[in-house]
Amino acid sequence: MCTGQCARFVGLSLITLSLVCIVANALLLVPNGETTWTKADKLSLQVWLMAGFFGGGLMVLCPGIAAVRAGGKGCCGAGCCGNRCRMLRSIFCSAFGMIGAIYCVSVSGTGLRDGPICSKNGSWDSHFKDTEAPLNEAPLTTLLAAGRPPDPPPP
Repeated sequence: MCTGQCARFVGLSLITLSLVCIVANALLLVPNGETTWTKADKLSLQVWLMAGFFGGGLMVLCPGIAAVRAGGKGCCGAGCCGNRCRMLRSIFCSAFGMIGAIYCVSVSGTGLRDGPICSKNGSWDSHFKDTEAPLNEAPLTTLLAAGRPPDPPPP
C-alpha cells in the first residue's frame, strides 16, 4: 500500500467515524426518541456542549476530507502529493481535527465523571457529581438513581 492509498483509507475511516459521532450525539439529545427531555431541561451540560457533533464530528470531518483529497486516485506521485500548499493545508486540518478530538474526549470524560441527570427522591439532579468514586466505580446500590430496586434474576 503506497502513501496515496493509505491517505485515502485513513481519510475514509475518519469520515465514517465522524459521522458516527454526529449520529451518537443526535441520539443523546432525544433519549427514548422523545423530545420532551430537551424542553424540561433534564439533559446534562455535557450533552448540550455537543462534543460528538462539533469535536468528534465536524472538526474531525475536516482532516478526513483533506486526507482523501491528498490521497488522490493514483499512487504516490499522483494527485496533490507533490503540491506543497495542499500538504500544508492537510497538516493544518490535522491539527484542527486533533483539537476537536481533545475537546470531545475532555467533555465526554467530564460527562462520565459527573454522571447522568436522573430523578432521585423527586428531585432531578446529577447525583453522582459530588461522590468520591467515579460512576464506573460506584457500588450498584448508588447506581440505582431512579430509586427502584433491580429486577430479580430469572429462575
